[in-house]
Amino acid sequence: YPLRRQRQMCIRDRIESLALQKVNNSNVIGFVECFEKGSLSIVMELCEYGSLKSQLESYGKFDIQKTLKAGISILCGLEALHCQGLIHRDIKPDNILQGEQGILKLADLGLAKGSGHELASCQGSVAYMSPEQYSDYNNVDARSDIYSAGATLYTLFTNEEVYDGKDIDDILDSHKNCIVPSVLNARPDCPLIFNHVIRKMIAKSPGD
Repeated sequence: YPLRRQRQMCIRDRIESLALQKVNNSNVIGFVECFEKGSLSIVMELCEYGSLKSQLESYGKFDIQKTLKAGISILCGLEALHCQGLIHRDIKPDNILQGEQGILKLADLGLAKGSGHELASCQGSVAYMSPEQYSDYNNVDARSDIYSAGATLYTLFTNEEVYDGKDIDDILDSHKNCIVPSVLNARPDCPLIFNHVIRKMIAKSPGD
């Protein structure tokens, strides 16, 4: 990495270390220790079954039962973070890992709000980023994570991202302005109540 990237990663590692030490929950990856010898290293629990993104790539879209299990696990993990005043700000399939006994765990808290560091620019994953995170990234609340969780469940169930676009700006503009899509368009077998829940999670306004 260039020096600037090394410094950025060091800041993110420190944020993650501080955030993980605040939380003890089965749906958040476990913190073991951190040490500094030239650079900061964090030791976390092993999640040997990898990420939900890798499962999606290997086995295709999830059925409703597996998607609901993932959703409950994500929300339980988020509840634990939010109770400690932490906003994850980067919920996506890549950052949900499967560990021992199949338990799903939120990982990568390097962008977490509430660990004493503000972002100097908008960061995160555009496919799952809430409209308010794009425009006011240091003032988001728990509802921004709910949006990202909804976008994640949409992807797990359909194997598609909520919005497609020719570039990053186009996708971000869709998050802010395009009509919230129906899951039924991609999965006609989607239960109506699940479609309603997902569309509510990815509503444009945090108030909705």
